[in-house]
Amino acid sequence: MAKLKNNFIILILFISGCKLNPTFEIKTYPPNEYTQFHVLNIGSQRITHECKFFNAKDDQNWRHHYYMYILNDKNEVITAQFPLDQDIDDCTDYLKKIEKILKKSDTVQMCLRGEFSKKYIGPEDVIIDFKSLGKYAKSFDSQYLDTICNSKQCNSNNETWIDTCPGFVQHYRDK
Repeated sequence: MAKLKNNFIILILFISGCKLNPTFEIKTYPPNEYTQFHVLNIGSQRITHECKFFNAKDDQNWRHHYYMYILNDKNEVITAQFPLDQDIDDCTDYLKKIEKILKKSDTVQMCLRGEFSKKYIGPEDVIIDFKSLGKYAKSFDSQYLDTICNSKQCNSNNETWIDTCPGFVQHYRDK
């Protein structure tokens, strides 16, 4: 009987833990005069990212973009990007900072900006590999990544804008 009681307590704790750590949760705030904000609570395993090179004439190979791919609870891929062009070193450094945040916690909270709009998914679309969760085509046009946090640290590029998501702190590089 004592073993059954212990197993029941473990089951209750497991179920409670699952409810405290959502796989995907989003809250969207109405647009202000600048943009619409989205606050996501998401499991780290539902995020993958990369630096992409965009070749443009006379750019001297410096035009890279950081892209993050987020798998929502409907297995749709949300794309978030750093808002500015970067050289490969800056993009790789940014990717490494985000990777540290993702590895230190099972869940993260992030602030995205922009309106969600579904995109046409065609046969030429890039497929994103989420490892054990499967492979999926991008479902939404790109959002801008403002801030990503785990319980101990944040990474932000929101000094680019005037506002940030409710509950997030505005960061400035010169402070």
